[in-house]
Amino acid sequence: MEPLQNPGRFNVDLRDASVFDLDVIGQILRTNLATIRQSFLFEVFPGSVLRSHERLRWCVQCMEQGFHSPLFQMRQTRTCPLHAQTLLDCCPQCRREIPYRLSTPFLAKPFHCPHCGCNFAPMMGSERPRILQLSHEETSQIALLLKFYKTADVESVSVSDAARLFITAQKTRVFHVDLNESDVQSHYGSFMAQTLKHLVPGELELEGDLYAKPVACSVRGYLHHIGYEDSSECDQQENRTDPEGKDVAELTSKQFMAILVDSYRGIRRHLWRRVFKDHRHCIVSAAFCLRNDMHNKSTCGFCPHALAFIRWRMLWEGCGTPRYLFAKRPAKFFGILGWHLARPSPAPENWSTETKAWIAGHIFSSTCLASLAEISKLAMTACEEDVVLWEKKKSAVDYTCLWAVAGRDRREQPATIYLRHEPLWHVSALTISGMAGHRRRHDADMGRLQLFA
Repeated sequence: MEPLQNPGRFNVDLRDASVFDLDVIGQILRTNLATIRQSFLFEVFPGSVLRSHERLRWCVQCMEQGFHSPLFQMRQTRTCPLHAQTLLDCCPQCRREIPYRLSTPFLAKPFHCPHCGCNFAPMMGSERPRILQLSHEETSQIALLLKFYKTADVESVSVSDAARLFITAQKTRVFHVDLNESDVQSHYGSFMAQTLKHLVPGELELEGDLYAKPVACSVRGYLHHIGYEDSSECDQQENRTDPEGKDVAELTSKQFMAILVDSYRGIRRHLWRRVFKDHRHCIVSAAFCLRNDMHNKSTCGFCPHALAFIRWRMLWEGCGTPRYLFAKRPAKFFGILGWHLARPSPAPENWSTETKAWIAGHIFSSTCLASLAEISKLAMTACEEDVVLWEKKKSAVDYTCLWAVAGRDRREQPATIYLRHEPLWHVSALTISGMAGHRRRHDADMGRLQLFA
């Protein structure tokens, strides 16, 4: 088997996979095709010729153990995300650049300078070389760098800034939302920049301006807002855990679920009494008109606030029939259950269960409000177009918010949580002018809506 599709050609750009037989390489290395593709820069970032280097750029510590990421070839990647070392771009012995190409000299002596023969990875010549095996944390760091290139925020977050962000996060031991959550990527850079600037003021120097929006900071029950001008430390209250930060009893999954359900009920009650109070008639009348399972059905538009509240409840309570939302029947909260089971605890295992529950409650509450904001925008658009499609765009599992957790769960270093979405009590009431006219239009829409029931 020959991995090169054109064996006679030995001056190949290693960013480009088109001249290689990837299936053969996968068989030789005993790995899947997707992993092989990720080893070539143009497969990861098509059209990145002008944004990448043709010369080899590497980390000394990574190279010593036979590892090289194609992301090192990107022009804005200056630091290794694993070892925080500046990447080399020329031979340390002869100071000449090394083409990032597969050539005859490279085949003769891999991991050597083709000009002077300097050995970059002497360990690889041993009988049993110790190949770098990335840990889960190191894989996450590489993935983080990759995500920064792919997000909508890439123009405002340079990769050098990205490297500084997650290196600082690693040093500060900040636990943060996984970037695999697809809906939080675009604002992740600015959120982490604001969080880290508050945690370690003066230590993080970034090229771009990433401090546009404030972040809510809560220290074991005490909340205040931090902004670009606010570089002071959080006011720390007495931690309610024991001095060692541990509880004897462990909360079970069922108990955690009960905490999330209580949080949801509190949010729902607040929304019903304070936020949607002028639209209760709209909500109830629309729900009772929709007596069937609405999955994949379509109706006319009606009050967008009523539609948003109904669909929000359907999402988190796992209910497909709006009328059942107001029936005297026990709610199953399948949406909350799916969200809970899909996410592990965001805190270290040795933290107290009381703190874990406190953190989970904050993240879930913020996620609920984030989902309501998105659903409200969709409802407004649907009602303007007078066509409501009741397909399931996303499940509750797909929703999350921007969060980060710091501290040590000790009295002198209490757990601190940072959230982009503001807490519940900052949600304002949805009041509109001409309420009487709005109700008349809604009642007319109910007559049309009954035709779809």
